[in-house]
Amino acid sequence: MNKTVFISYSWKEPSAGIVSNWLKMSLENATIKISVDKEDCKYHDSIKEFEQKIGDADMIISVISRPYLNSIHCMYEIASIFEKGGEMEKRLFFIGIENIQTEAELRDYWSKELFDTETELAATSIAREPIEKRLEQVKLICNYLGRFMVYLSDRNRMDFTKVSEGNFREVVNRLQNRISEAEIPKDNLILANNMSHNN
Repeated sequence: MNKTVFISYSWKEPSAGIVSNWLKMSLENATIKISVDKEDCKYHDSIKEFEQKIGDADMIISVISRPYLNSIHCMYEIASIFEKGGEMEKRLFFIGIENIQTEAELRDYWSKELFDTETELAATSIAREPIEKRLEQVKLICNYLGRFMVYLSDRNRMDFTKVSEGNFREVVNRLQNRISEAEIPKDNLILANNMSHNN
């Protein structure tokens, strides 16, 4: 069973360099199958469809930064993950690379984005489709923003300095453990547990 780890990050520095030069290489060296949008969303592919597919990824590493939390594309990826549901603690991992916005700042930012986009759409009589698409994305972000913030605040989010030690060894270990758990059929896991209790 091949398990894919998707890396969600802002294309702005320092996130882009960290992913390209550090994190991606560490995961590949550990033979963990990864998906990165700049490489896997090919020419002429639908960006929206690719972002929605992220919600189906087995595991997601979210590289959190201030630009990330203000990016419609990054936050739409996150919203798509929460929309799909599932056990977030087994699917979504955070790496923090800088101080981020407070919850109040984040709420205010996306409330303004929603208001501004709705206002722009109401004032437009032609070529409304791009604004309607953006509004759809912003609404999804706002719908799941609260759940995202609760999950973000509840997780022990390691900063880049700590997590990069030993070529992201702690991240690699956690992902490999999750992959191993996922690859054991549930019936076999119960059988294995019963056997260990009997010995």
